Amino acid sequence: MEEEAKAKKTRAPRAAKAPQQPQSVDALVQQALKLAATNPKASWTGQSAKALFNTKEANSAAAIERCRDASRPLLKQHKDGATLTGAGFEEVVAALSEEQVTPLAKSVANGLPVGERADFLQGVIGRTPLAAAELTPLLEEAIAAEKASRQAREEEAAKRRAAEEASLQALERAQKLIAERQQARVAELLRLLEIEGQKPPEPTAERSPAPTLEVAPAVPNNSEDKDFRRDVAAQLASSWRATWELNKPDAREFLESAMWNISGFKLVGEVGQRVAYSGRVHESVAGVFSGDQVKVARPGWALDEDAGEFVVLKAVVEK
Repeated sequence: MEEEAKAKKTRAPRAAKAPQQPQSVDALVQQALKLAATNPKASWTGQSAKALFNTKEANSAAAIERCRDASRPLLKQHKDGATLTGAGFEEVVAALSEEQVTPLAKSVANGLPVGERADFLQGVIGRTPLAAAELTPLLEEAIAAEKASRQAREEEAAKRRAAEEASLQALERAQKLIAERQQARVAELLRLLEIEGQKPPEPTAERSPAPTLEVAPAVPNNSEDKDFRRDVAAQLASSWRATWELNKPDAREFLESAMWNISGFKLVGEVGQRVAYSGRVHESVAGVFSGDQVKVARPGWALDEDAGEFVVLKAVVEK
């Protein structure tokens, strides 16, 4: 007994277990995608492997951020779970069996917009030819829906163009009527002078100014007048933009004669001018940030008000 006690005292202590290394972000993302592929009603987060993201894992927050990346989301979260996006399917398809690919591809395709569905199915069929028999009918439906959507957009664009043409024709007609009315009034005044036995004034060498339209009070006196002034300015700016897009300089010049008559109504930028980009007065351009140098392609319009400048139509800029 004494020898056994001594042996216990001299026994070497057990080595401490090495701490378990946390799973990488890539591993956690793959785990979440596989689980969503087989169980779309799995909870988003939890403290077990049954959840898409185990909050006990050190890198779970980074994995969630990867799956929610706005530029290429991998999962679409729902109230009852999550489903794979097209990008998520591409990330996990290599880890799925052939039996899993086809039903999952159908489910993912049904959740995609019309414009993305055909591309997605085409890619799946290309990678997994054995799924072609079941996915080709869906591809046909997606292409038909894509064609119908394209035709609807074309019809809408044609209607909008026809409406803009009609608006410009009406503006040109209004311009002609105003000019005729002005000429008639001048002729009437001349006849009245002749009746009174007075000599009409000699025409001056200077060209008479273009007729203007009284469209709004020069200075708004209250909020109602201010809103009316803005509304009129917005309508004129919208028609002016149509004359620019349809290349109708005569109609645009006529509109500007009315727009200049609104006190404080002014152009924003000049064609070809280099300016610092500002989202407040310029239409957004992909890849351009505030302060970047851009060139004005089409001016905009703004109103000077007591509280500052009110932008009615943003200027179009380019790099």
